Amino acid sequence: MASLQFPVCVAPPIRIAGSPASWWPPIPCTFIYLEREAVHVDTPITTQQTEGLITWIEGIAPHLPLAAPTTVKHIEQQVEEGCFNETWDSFFLRQIQKPFKLAQVIQEEWHLKFKLDDRWGFLGYPLRS
Repeated sequence: MASLQFPVCVAPPIRIAGSPASWWPPIPCTFIYLEREAVHVDTPITTQQTEGLITWIEGIAPHLPLAAPTTVKHIEQQVEEGCFNETWDSFFLRQIQKPFKLAQVIQEEWHLKFKLDDRWGFLGYPLRS
């Protein structure tokens, strides 16, 4: 029987553009996995942080993250040109790569529930706007 693993990678703090004394805090990114299945919880912001996370995950297991439909919808809203330019690009000037690659959606018929190895149960919680 496979052992459930859940290491945490912490993306480092990043300076907010135009405000030398302001920093975005570190972001803990949890990777929950078994031998053949995985789920990823939270992601960093910048391209450099994400590349570091990808390298870290590839060193552990080559699996793709899943996300609840409301999470992906929230991400889609955040990457719309107006919102993205006013918020994320103004904070982290040209540090976020385009085009965006969004997470895979947890299928609606799963009702925000899924299992790893048909044993470890997970329940997603919808984000509220």
